[in-house]
Amino acid sequence: MTIDVVVRELTPGDAEQFHAFAAHPLVLPTVDAAQVPSVEDVRTFVTQLAAQPDSPRKERAIVLDGEVVGSIGLTIEGSEGELGYVVHPDHWGRGVATQAAMLMVRQGFAELGLTRIYATVSTENPASVRVLEKAGFRQVDAKTWAVTR
Repeated sequence: MTIDVVVRELTPGDAEQFHAFAAHPLVLPTVDAAQVPSVEDVRTFVTQLAAQPDSPRKERAIVLDGEVVGSIGLTIEGSEGELGYVVHPDHWGRGVATQAAMLMVRQGFAELGLTRIYATVSTENPASVRVLEKAGFRQVDAKTWAVTR
């Protein structure tokens, strides 16, 4: 079964769906969050991103069947970008993160002119390692995976 993942700009209207995965108890340990974000925290975050188009952080919504089921982004540092992503647990294991990662890598190289994209992942998260492998990344050290143009 093929799924059709879309990666698009986040909007303040996405705050409630974004909150559904950002505050999920299975997701919180995988992200750097000091506390569970409120819907208003998420709305503020998304609004601030939209107000800073030249920001080095390019965060996008992962959309499946019209629903925001995750987020993916690149933090730009010169000609390199660090990839980060999170998907609602209801959609784990379905290829959503892999398709979104492939789309962001394509965008990073084609639209942003990057020459290298990397991600840091814990070896205790084999599912995320598989996402990166399927998206063309190769392990460069104990916790870093990268793909080059």
